[in-house]
Amino acid sequence: MRIHPLKRPPALPILLVAMLAASSFVSTASAQDNPDLAAAREIVAMQDAAECLALIDDFLKSYPDSRYIADILQTGVARAIELDGSSRLALDYAERYIQNAQASGDAATLANSLNNMAWTLYEGRAHLARAEEYAARALAVLPESRRTMSLKASTLDTQAHVAGALGKYEQAIASQKAAVEIDPRNAAYKGTLGTFYMEAGMVDEAESYLVEAILNAPADETVRSAFEMLVKARGASDPTEYKTRLLGESAHETLMASDDPKALSMNLARAFVELGVLPERAFAYAELAVATSPAEKGAGDYLQARMTMAAWQFEHGDIDQALDLMSDLTRIASPYDTEFHLLYGGALQKAGRDRDAIEAYMLPLAAYPNNLPLRQALEPLWEKVYGPEENLDEALEQRALGLENWHPTEHFKAPDSWEGRVALAELFTGSECPPCVASDLAFDGLLEHYPTDVLAIGMLHAAQRRGLEVPRDVSITGFDDIPFAAVSVPALTTVRMPTEAIMVRAIDLAIGSTDVGADPHPVLEPELVIRASTGPARDLAQHRI
Repeated sequence: MRIHPLKRPPALPILLVAMLAASSFVSTASAQDNPDLAAAREIVAMQDAAECLALIDDFLKSYPDSRYIADILQTGVARAIELDGSSRLALDYAERYIQNAQASGDAATLANSLNNMAWTLYEGRAHLARAEEYAARALAVLPESRRTMSLKASTLDTQAHVAGALGKYEQAIASQKAAVEIDPRNAAYKGTLGTFYMEAGMVDEAESYLVEAILNAPADETVRSAFEMLVKARGASDPTEYKTRLLGESAHETLMASDDPKALSMNLARAFVELGVLPERAFAYAELAVATSPAEKGAGDYLQARMTMAAWQFEHGDIDQALDLMSDLTRIASPYDTEFHLLYGGALQKAGRDRDAIEAYMLPLAAYPNNLPLRQALEPLWEKVYGPEENLDEALEQRALGLENWHPTEHFKAPDSWEGRVALAELFTGSECPPCVASDLAFDGLLEHYPTDVLAIGMLHAAQRRGLEVPRDVSITGFDDIPFAAVSVPALTTVRMPTEAIMVRAIDLAIGSTDVGADPHPVLEPELVIRASTGPARDLAQHRI
């Protein structure tokens, strides 16, 4: 089953993945200054489960107060399950992980941790009764507020998956329906609900959810496999004809009802390409996406729209046309647009341009060293072209050093658009863009499009990649108090606006309520929420983020 986007993959928690991916950016001196960071990296890099568990045991003894302790414990659970699914060690680590969250004193943090651990156990198909207990506890302790609704939906999704794994399909359907009610736009939730209906033998109920899911999230592997289950269950004599009829009837209605036809047209084109139906309509939808996503309106949308059309050309053997569509995208795509580089590299290989394909694969792999699809695409091609004597890892290390000074504004066709000015590399990958272009430009563009807390969480990651410890070396404060602020690592100090009070006051003023009182312009004070990302100031002259 899929890994939910709000949950951390079990073996490589998100912070530790970031540490490993950023290893090329952090100097040896930084690692020496942060021995727990170096030890955590060693744990992430260790492939052998038994040796990894030994390293985790040493880490827990040597660094009991490390800020990476939660991630290390979660990794320990996953690796213990990998070694022996019935092992008591996994539960011991799980309990320590939950106790660590309880020590925070924050209910949302505890609920998120319970949810994460329930999902980790579910992913390993181990100790499912305990996973069921954790999911129920998470829902019980989670505070009811608008800020926690996405976490509630995620936890219900976890609860449904665990129930499904236990064969409790009635409960699974009930929990998943509740998640869909909270987040009706989440196509993956609907696809999962359709899957549970299928597993319960309720094919008619499954159909509408799965059709909507496949049209909105064609890249989701769980959604695609569930849709294929539906086709098989219907027993159609001609599966392609059945898919064509089912999707053709729904696509136009879905597009007309959508409040974002541009994004949906890309999804529809991709769905038709992936399922091999309605090629003419797929191309028409891709053309619509390109036409409504000019580069000057946003490099990201332009990139995705042209990729969709190129994917259609590629699937239908028009390699030259696909390459023509993608060649100018190399100026727009960053090293972190993995999907683009895979598609572009594959088309170059089909065209017999192996050395160019190697270049297309190497840049994103240098950015994401653990990207298995890129590895699988590059390694045989590298050996074919250069032979086994040429060391691929050394070449990737050299390429990664080049990313350290990646200048994002050179990679965007529209430098005045927010994508061109933002320079995500500085905030979200730790890249350094002299003369500090990213830090100068990031807030000009990002503040218009993201909550301040998102930027602050990005700064937490950038500081970590520089080997700086928050708040020992630098304090970071956000604004907005989004749900993830409480569960970031470390938890983010932020400012919470009295949003509900503002809304109530505005409505009272609008309708002339007598509750307004004598002062029609009251001052509603924001609240400073102090968490773990701020501390006493210290000399930062020797540091630079």
